[in-house]
Amino acid sequence: MLVNSRKKGDIVTVKLISGEEVVGRWDNKENGVVKLTKPLMVTMTAEGPAMAPWVFSSDLLGEPHIDINEQTIVTVINTHKPFADAYLQGTTGIVGVGAVPSSLKN
Repeated sequence: MLVNSRKKGDIVTVKLISGEEVVGRWDNKENGVVKLTKPLMVTMTAEGPAMAPWVFSSDLLGEPHIDINEQTIVTVINTHKPFADAYLQGTTGIVGVGAVPSSLKN
C-alpha cells in the first residue's frame, strides 16, 4: 500500500510495473487509484531524455486527470529538479529557476 504523503500539485515520478516512468502533478490517492494531472512519460531520444504524452490519444485539455491503478505502481517519488523544471516548461510554459538542460527540452 502506498503512503499518501503528497500534496496536491506536487510534481512526482511514478514508476509502473511495466517499466514506464510517468511524471505528473499529484492530485490525490483514494480507493486504490492514484490520480495525476497532465502526465508525461520519460523517453530516450538520440539527444538524451525527453518527455512525451503518456497516453497519446488522450484529451488532456478536456480531461487533464488520469487515474492509475495503485496495484500497477512500483513507487512514487519526488521528481528530480531538472526533470520537474522541464515538465513545468512543457505543460505550462513556465521556465524554472536555472537553465533547463537542452537534453530535457521537448
